[in-house]
Amino acid sequence: MQPLDPSEIVNSVPPQVSWPLIQAVQRAYHGTEQIIADHPILSSGPHVGLARGFNRYVLVEHHVAKAHKDALLPGDVSWIPFDGNESGYYLQYSFGLVTVTFSHVHRLYDIPRRSEYRINRAYSNQLRLELDPPSTTVPNQAAHLVLLHGSQSLDFAQFAILGVDERDRQIALAYSKNLLGEGLEPGAFAGSEPIEPAPVEGVGEAQVRLRREFTEHESEGAS
Repeated sequence: MQPLDPSEIVNSVPPQVSWPLIQAVQRAYHGTEQIIADHPILSSGPHVGLARGFNRYVLVEHHVAKAHKDALLPGDVSWIPFDGNESGYYLQYSFGLVTVTFSHVHRLYDIPRRSEYRINRAYSNQLRLELDPPSTTVPNQAAHLVLLHGSQSLDFAQFAILGVDERDRQIALAYSKNLLGEGLEPGAFAGSEPIEPAPVEGVGEAQVRLRREFTEHESEGAS
């Protein structure tokens, strides 16, 4: 096995992967704003940001899974339970030896919030990074990317690959360019049909899975 090259990994995601992923995220943002518009109670009070963030989180994963189901996205998707939480799941997308999870951040080049599954993947990347000389005894683990997106109206999206520093903190080993920046083919994310919010029955199961995490965040905000 060869050591990991972070810059090469984040900049070599093929268009047939990156474009459907960005389109799925774009649909999630539009769907979230439609939900907020349709339910005014969500646009008032101290939990406006929480409501928007929760719906966006659910819809991003819903639309990525749907793109795969509709054969618009190659590779595979998996619902993985959070450690120690049988009712909570996150979505992992994979193609080849690369896995992708998703995180909303506020600015380009931000570091996503630390979580157990992210830090575990960061350690895996770090292990691959530090193979010197290349070792055949290390398992052939995937490179783990995060698709960062933000802010409120999807101004940017970029792949990041995380590692850890000597103080056990998440760090970025490399970032891709802004995938919503210059150089994209015209109409790459236009789609063939109007963007609509996901049907309620399509996200109901995910909402149940994520309810515990939502409640925990709400409690933190109130404390």
